[in-house]
Amino acid sequence: MEYAFEVALSFAGEDRLFAEAVARGLRDAGVKVFYDNFYAEELWGEDLAVKLREVYHGSSQFCIMIISQHYVNKMWPSHERQQAIERMIMEKGKTYVLPVRLDGFNGEVPGLSGTISYL
Repeated sequence: MEYAFEVALSFAGEDRLFAEAVARGLRDAGVKVFYDNFYAEELWGEDLAVKLREVYHGSSQFCIMIISQHYVNKMWPSHERQQAIERMIMEKGKTYVLPVRLDGFNGEVPGLSGTISYL
């Protein structure tokens, strides 16, 4: 299958500095990455609920979830996470979500299995 993005980053706004560093590193390594600020013009005026579903449900080969307490508590990351989890279910658990836990966060992530390996 052909994907628009090799990786999509899902994160809370409070973790943007870390997410941007990851996005720039991936892009500099030649990886096609969805990071919202890289596509601000294309997202302008779009229904983000629809566009983000496309990105996190079907247009990306992998989803890197940058998980923190902010990530768990915020609306948009929850929407992105729901799309990614739905995809994992449809693909019968095929590797898609690559979680990264920040700042020692080890709490539960709603909908995400605790048995998924993370960095």
